[in-house]
Amino acid sequence: MKTFPNRRILHSLAILFFSLTLSAQKLSGTITDEEKEPLPKTEVTNLSNHFVTYSDKNGNFSIKGKKGDKLKFFHANKPTFEVEANADNKVTFAGIAEKMIAERQRLATEKPKIQKAAVTHSKGANPYKKAIIGRVSDASGPLPGATVVVLETKAKTITDVDGYFGIDAKFGQTLVVSFVGFQEARIKIKNKVVNVKLKDGGMALGEVVVTAPLTVRKKEVVSSSTEAVTVGYASAKDAKLTGKVSGLAVSADKAVEAVPRADKSEAFAAREKSSQKAGQLTAGEVNDFSKFEYWTDIASEQLSTWQQKWKMQPKFRYSVVAVNDKSAPVVGRTFYLTDDSGLKIWTAKTDNNGRAELWFHPTEAKNPSSKISIQDENHKTVIANAVEFRKGINTVKIKADCVSKPKVDIAFMVDATGSMSDEIEYLQAELSDVIKRTRAELGNAEISLSSVFYRDHGDEYVVKAFDFTKETEQVVAFIENQQANGGGDYPEAVTDALETSVNALSWNEDATSKLLFVLLDAPAHDDEQNVAKLQRLAKSAAEKGIRVVPIAASGMDKSAEYLMRSIALQTNGTYLFITNDSGIGNDHIKPTTDNYSVEMLNDLILRVIVQFSRLSGCADKEVATNKITERQISDFKWTYFPNPAKDIVTIRLEQEANGVELFDINGKLLFSKNHRSSDYTLDLSGLPNAVYYLKVATEKGILTGKIVKAN
Repeated sequence: MKTFPNRRILHSLAILFFSLTLSAQKLSGTITDEEKEPLPKTEVTNLSNHFVTYSDKNGNFSIKGKKGDKLKFFHANKPTFEVEANADNKVTFAGIAEKMIAERQRLATEKPKIQKAAVTHSKGANPYKKAIIGRVSDASGPLPGATVVVLETKAKTITDVDGYFGIDAKFGQTLVVSFVGFQEARIKIKNKVVNVKLKDGGMALGEVVVTAPLTVRKKEVVSSSTEAVTVGYASAKDAKLTGKVSGLAVSADKAVEAVPRADKSEAFAAREKSSQKAGQLTAGEVNDFSKFEYWTDIASEQLSTWQQKWKMQPKFRYSVVAVNDKSAPVVGRTFYLTDDSGLKIWTAKTDNNGRAELWFHPTEAKNPSSKISIQDENHKTVIANAVEFRKGINTVKIKADCVSKPKVDIAFMVDATGSMSDEIEYLQAELSDVIKRTRAELGNAEISLSSVFYRDHGDEYVVKAFDFTKETEQVVAFIENQQANGGGDYPEAVTDALETSVNALSWNEDATSKLLFVLLDAPAHDDEQNVAKLQRLAKSAAEKGIRVVPIAASGMDKSAEYLMRSIALQTNGTYLFITNDSGIGNDHIKPTTDNYSVEMLNDLILRVIVQFSRLSGCADKEVATNKITERQISDFKWTYFPNPAKDIVTIRLEQEANGVELFDINGKLLFSKNHRSSDYTLDLSGLPNAVYYLKVATEKGILTGKIVKAN
């Protein structure tokens, strides 16, 4: 019988235990090791729905799923196990070790023939359809679980059970192949098929747990303190162990004694954390709600092409402002836009400022009918003749209590295909920094976090999701553990990831803010089915009050920019983009807009979170402001009064101006008067108590000022 290096066999003999409880849409359990000690930070993946979670310090976990789903468990220095979720509540993995040993024996006796360099993608046993394919082995046969990295792009993959791999790389680049206990190999790519044979590195495991009888014979001395052993398989129950392995004391007369373990909480995942620091990437914002007319900065020919491609053309908007009897914003109320036949056209929820944006058929080139109405969540008409945004706002007064404690859901949806490899580690650092700072910025807010990573069909996975949790550390760990790989064609599985993010994540129904940041560098697939699904997802997000905030990375094109800006408009979001100012990553296209300011990406994301989440309660003495707009306030001599104001504000200038505009703290345009005058009046009576910003266009430049609305 063929023997194997001890590190590989003994490593496979570690055991996990877990007990399982089934409940509606949730699988909960406790993971312990062979000593019945809790095993924290074990990665649990539901292979049936692609949700991921981690066990806590007590070994407990809870994941979205149902009876019959297949769960996968991964922990550093432990083998990966899969099991079907059943109702018996107790599962032991002791038998898995024997199965793994049997598989090793099969591989040894039925060693597959290594493919030669002449093999192409269409021939041979390698199942992967990637630019570069190959197989990793050692003297004993194929090496499952070996890591293959493209040195130049950091794209990474793992060999499968037969040692095969596929990865996106180019001729002339370098593959770095590694496996614990073997010497690292570096190969310059000269052929489409790269087969690698690793050499033994003379290393032994630091810790081994043996739970089955083995026969061991002394082989050779590796160092002055450690002897290597070759392990065979014994069927006799009275088989004994002899020899010595680092971390394992073995003798003919004594029982196996393992060296004390390191703190289990230190062993998290077999992946390197990002070495990058936050605060390096630069970015800007295009808030299309700050414009009186949409898409005027895009050439009509290009605009027509993109509108036809994505079948999205948001144009006619009906703004609703909901306030209570104390002029405080009413948050989370549902409103419907209906036509003269009573058909419900669009549904939206009021945001943290009490505003809901209702769109008239944003997927069609239709003009509004003669009579448009707005209904509340009880389907009662509250505005019989609604006015389109250009003509004013629709204010609804509601009997409702003030809400002063924000309840915020934040999800990060991230493209993890190979094209993101130039900056994904930087982005992971930025997102981790934002998550850690958000709690401090929002004070008493109740914050739940989630994350979704996606690639494309045919990759290692299409979507991988971590559901909402208040455990910040777990979400940060999930984000930091992901790597860029796969993809290949330009479009990616954006639609699949968006569907998971909008419809599968457990958004809190009573959250005062629901934010979905979509970080991507390529558009969705544009076939008819995907386009129709994107339309439905934008509408569904608006119905649930989920505000989509795209973040465009390097490689984004103008078509994808239009798509994501359209979705941001329909969901009451805004559009962010990474710039070239940091010098990091590949080229970033400039957005099609008249002007923008450059900020640090982490500060910009945090600013948007705060602006979209902070509440102005009835008794608040301080109201939210926009520091970016505050910096623009000048010392020009002009007057506007009263300030604070309850309703009417008068603006007076020494010379005529071209017009005046009023914005909220998010930069959303509320009022616009485009006639020349030296005196203007604005009626704030229909707006909730908050800070607002004036923008007056004069021949000499733009004047900006701040007004506080307070009843």
